[in-house]
Amino acid sequence: LVTLFGGDPIPAVGFAFGDVTLMDFLATHGHEVIAPTNADVFIGTMGEKFTKRAQEIAVELREAGLRVWVNLKERRFLDQMDEARKRGVPFFLLCGSEEDNSKTIRVQPLLEKYGTKDDEQWSRVLGIKDRAEAIQAALAK
Repeated sequence: LVTLFGGDPIPAVGFAFGDVTLMDFLATHGHEVIAPTNADVFIGTMGEKFTKRAQEIAVELREAGLRVWVNLKERRFLDQMDEARKRGVPFFLLCGSEEDNSKTIRVQPLLEKYGTKDDEQWSRVLGIKDRAEAIQAALAK
């Protein structure tokens, strides 16, 4: 292998589990494996230009003690919510132009035990610190 790239021939031993091949096979046949996460919050982004703001929000939420997952891929809002659900993340926050302009954020519970986005607890638009406290209170129940 080394000689293929212009090096001197040297003896070597290699080992591989074949995990990449297995993951490719599963994805090709519609069985993509998404590992669960222990995040409390998934922050979705509406385009690359909101990634920086999403990272800033993530820092604030982490400082408040929450475990946060931030979307860094360019994809549709609903696809991001689907990934959060598959990973078992209980809360979804969206970072888009409205949230960026107002410096507030809306919470959408993804697990029924935390209610729905229309519950008064989640439907009001509050600052990030208030949201972090509300999420922590819900998770503590």
